[in-house]
Amino acid sequence: MAYNRRHARGLLSASELPLFESSVGEALTGWSAAQLRQKIKRACDLRDKYRDLLRRQKLATRERTGTKSGVQGKDNARTEQKVKLFEEVQQRLEGRQVKLAAAEARKASQAEGALALAATRKPRVEPSKVIAAKGPSNKRAAVASVARNPKAGVGLTGEKASAAAQRSKLAGSRSKVIQTHIASQDRRQQAVRDKR
Repeated sequence: MAYNRRHARGLLSASELPLFESSVGEALTGWSAAQLRQKIKRACDLRDKYRDLLRRQKLATRERTGTKSGVQGKDNARTEQKVKLFEEVQQRLEGRQVKLAAAEARKASQAEGALALAATRKPRVEPSKVIAAKGPSNKRAAVASVARNPKAGVGLTGEKASAAAQRSKLAGSRSKVIQTHIASQDRRQQAVRDKR
C-alpha cells in the first residue's frame, strides 16, 4: 500500500513527518546528493527502529497470548504500518539519488566529450582569409594570377593539381558555406535590380 500525506499525518510524530513530506512530490527534486544521503540514513534509522520495536511487540504478544504468530487482532498494526511507510520513503529517496547520480554522470561525460572535441578540432579560419585563399575560377584568371605572382604557380604541374591542392588546403574550413552565402546574396541583389 502506498502511503499518502493523510495516512502519514495519522501515523507519524511531528519530528518524523517532515522526512515523509520531503520524499513526496516536488520536494523530492529539490535535494542535493549530500542532503539525500542524510535523509536516506534517517529513513533507514527510523525503519530499523520500528522494525525492532515490532519484533519486541510480537514477542511480548506471543508470551502474553500464547499465539504462534505474535499477532492478535490489530495488535502491532500501527508499528507495522510505520515500518512499511519508512521503507517506501527510503525507496523513493534512493530512487531520486540514482537519478541524480545518473544526471551528474551524464553531465560529466558531456563535458569530457566537449573538451575532447575541442582538442581535436582544427583552428577556425577567418572568412576573409578563406575568400582570399580561394583561387581563380577559370583558366584565363589562373594564367593572369600566375603572371602577377609567378611564385604562386611553382610546384604545381597542371590545373587539376592546383585545384586538388586548393581543396586539400581548404578542407575543414567553412569556405563552401561562405561562398554559398555570397552567391545567394548576389542572386537576391540581382532580383532587386531586375524588378526596377
